Amino acid sequence: RTSEQSAFTDNDLNKFKGIDTLIASQIDKETLLEKTHTSKPPAIAFSLQIYCDFFSYSILAKGISKIIGINLMDNFNNPYFAQNIKDFWARWHISLSTWFKDYLYIPLGGNRKGKFRQYLNLFIVFFVSGIWHGANYTYVFWGMLHGFWQIIHNITQKPINILLKKINVNEKCFSWKLLQASVTFIFVTLIAMFQKNNNKQGILLVIAIMLPIILGLMIA
Repeated sequence: RTSEQSAFTDNDLNKFKGIDTLIASQIDKETLLEKTHTSKPPAIAFSLQIYCDFFSYSILAKGISKIIGINLMDNFNNPYFAQNIKDFWARWHISLSTWFKDYLYIPLGGNRKGKFRQYLNLFIVFFVSGIWHGANYTYVFWGMLHGFWQIIHNITQKPINILLKKINVNEKCFSWKLLQASVTFIFVTLIAMFQKNNNKQGILLVIAIMLPIILGLMIA
């Protein structure tokens, strides 16, 4: 191994090992949902653990590949600093997002067949993404929520930008970026909780509330 490769594997491969172990020791994933209503830290810790798990194996794969002369793409780019849900998925699990874009979203028509088809294609992509993440309806629901959020973001982005300009909000200032990142992180964390949620009635209720809203916005 070269000195550059040694530095990479020694420093990067175990970057989150200690953090992940510490968080995992404090979290009982099976009872996380029951704890969340009285304790906010477990939900945040679960979100951090998911990130540490995914980022660690990505760095591990990248380090091993580099040893044998293969350069892989970066798979995570500070996703919890994302300014919105679209930005989050541009930073989170980049290889998976790229694969879904190239082999599902674009073949379905992408954004080339009107807004309704664009939003439908987005929803299908995240629906399939939920199935990919786990063979359970809770993961499918998690994917659907991300699909709903993507559609809402795309529909409301332009009017929100117009409103922000009218009220003279400086979108480049640190406080505004921090607010956006905080809101995005909170929503991503809350949605992640549905991966462990077995409350079918609650899930159906959320779908029943959100689906008419999304369909109305898509048709409008």
